[in-house]
Amino acid sequence: MTYIFKEFIPEPLIYAPGPGHCILAKSGRIILSGNVQYKKKLRRLTAFLSKHLAPFYGSIGKTCIIFSDDGGKTWKAGTEVESATYKPFLIPGYIKHVHGNESQVAEISDNEFYLNSRTKEPTKNRQSVVINSSGNVLKPAELTDLYEPSKIPRLISMFIPNFLQCGGCEGSVLNLVPEGYSDCQLLIFSNPANKRSRKNLSVRVSKDRGRKWSEPLTLHSGPAAYSDLVTVTNFGDEGEEKETQIGCLYECGERGEYEASRIVLDLFSEKELKECKFKEDEKMHRTPSNQPLL
Repeated sequence: MTYIFKEFIPEPLIYAPGPGHCILAKSGRIILSGNVQYKKKLRRLTAFLSKHLAPFYGSIGKTCIIFSDDGGKTWKAGTEVESATYKPFLIPGYIKHVHGNESQVAEISDNEFYLNSRTKEPTKNRQSVVINSSGNVLKPAELTDLYEPSKIPRLISMFIPNFLQCGGCEGSVLNLVPEGYSDCQLLIFSNPANKRSRKNLSVRVSKDRGRKWSEPLTLHSGPAAYSDLVTVTNFGDEGEEKETQIGCLYECGERGEYEASRIVLDLFSEKELKECKFKEDEKMHRTPSNQPLL
């Protein structure tokens, strides 16, 4: 096992992998995304109060990857990603970081990876960045058009300290490489597609490597939260490959957004995804397979 904290310099306050799947790159490298929290150097009294009352006071959140070239026996830390920035409302000349959080990664071409993450800023959309297999940034982090759940109004959020902010929800991203192609032709994304609460678990697609996303395709309109995407290959009786579907594994319920009374696997086809609408088209609904696992 690798004590991964020692791989980051300086050692972070916290490291959290995923959540969700890791990927096996074309090169054979295993890549797992996650996030780290770094603590700023504080004055003596502030440091004492922070240690005992608010451990995350003064911390900075960044997305990152760890990787393995020996089948997962040992791991190394990639370069942490500097979070996207924005200018807060009514505060001229002031720039804030969104503090990247839970993330997932997808390979889009040789040694080029799309990293999509939740942000701690409760009024901002998700963040994306393009990196290489060592975590080095190829295209700087930016905010996407993928919105997230937040019950905090924009004006109120300005007065909430960073260490108390925790907006959004986990989301999953998956690349789709059709037969005959060498690079990703479609990115798929899942999360609760609602700006106020964790509900309406949906998938969206991007045909331009994450720059623009379709309208949500609803899988479960009620309360729902974390999810993970995977490709599922069906085989015939004689072992021949018959069909490849996309699976979305997610937690959901009926009473409240933190209920998670069911774990559901929903399967859908590549054809359904290609019919996802863009721009101002009406939100799509489908009849889910809703295969409960628990």
